Amino acid sequence: MSPTVRSPVRPSQDDLTHAPTPPGPRAKQSWPSGIVAVVLVDTPDVEQLEQDLAQLARHRLGFQHPTALTGLRHLLGLAVVERDAGPNADLPEARVLALRPVLQTVIARVRNPTTREALQIYFFLDSERPELRSSTLSARRTEIVRRLPFQDEQWRRGLEDRFRAILAGELHSYEVEHRLASQSAFPPGTVPVKLVRTAAELRSELERLVDETREYLICLGSRSREAGYLDRIAAKLTHEPTISHYRVLWGDPHHDVMIPHLFRLLSLQSLRDSHDNAGKIRIGLFRDWKLEPERFLTANEHEALMVTAPRQVGTFDSAVVFRNGDVLARVKDYVTDLYNCSQRITLDVLQDLRPLHNAV
Repeated sequence: MSPTVRSPVRPSQDDLTHAPTPPGPRAKQSWPSGIVAVVLVDTPDVEQLEQDLAQLARHRLGFQHPTALTGLRHLLGLAVVERDAGPNADLPEARVLALRPVLQTVIARVRNPTTREALQIYFFLDSERPELRSSTLSARRTEIVRRLPFQDEQWRRGLEDRFRAILAGELHSYEVEHRLASQSAFPPGTVPVKLVRTAAELRSELERLVDETREYLICLGSRSREAGYLDRIAAKLTHEPTISHYRVLWGDPHHDVMIPHLFRLLSLQSLRDSHDNAGKIRIGLFRDWKLEPERFLTANEHEALMVTAPRQVGTFDSAVVFRNGDVLARVKDYVTDLYNCSQRITLDVLQDLRPLHNAV
């Protein structure tokens, strides 16, 4: 197989250089240049928020009985809830009442109108039938199936869990945006980052980035060996066909779990090519590592995770997560150029790839 040769490639219609930069506040600046401001965000993770949302959904009276909801510690601990509770934030009941408008705001951010309406019914926020604001979970499920194009079987197969996960992801993003906007002034040329310091935390952050993707997902590197993480990517792209995806490898994959994943991506790519409104899946390969060093990066339209130096050779346990418009714009430019300079992975190319290591 011949080495990769760089040649001009016309940008495709969904190249990331043409994607809009995510909205959101930019960091103020006032410190000496060249220093990175590290923000150790202690916000609850998506899974914790989802657990509290499940508890809220099971409650019968919803926000009509605030005292019964004071145990939702992850939701009530959010800075956005504290902000809306104002001077009464030290009262748990006041935070419960403040949670209601926060959920209304976050649900309004969900792009799909059907999902948005289902979430409003599910979490006691329905304007069409106010009596459902204090009702059993069964009654709210019945109303969703009656009013929206869902069947009971879909709920039994996990659609309900999916909706809670969507809302938890949006809540997390809303919380992070608020905290970044509240940060003190940063020095010129610096941006806030989240520091990842363990392998388990790194795995969790990668999975979160996949779960919170709405527009595009970028994955660079040939060393992925977590089957669950790769399955999560494939599932996300299967169930949300409007999401664009870039995967670029450097040489053969290091672990055999990557091979079936690439076959799944090619299969999805073939299916999407027949639909004009589907997001494109781009898979590239660098054979000549001297042309461009391997980089380990995962990003969506909101955040970019970059792997940094580990504690010891051969491990992946350190990274930084950027949530900054300028950084994301540079990532999009780089990935578009990187893909345009790479060899396209087709079925023939994939069949010639050989994992460098055995299964682990």
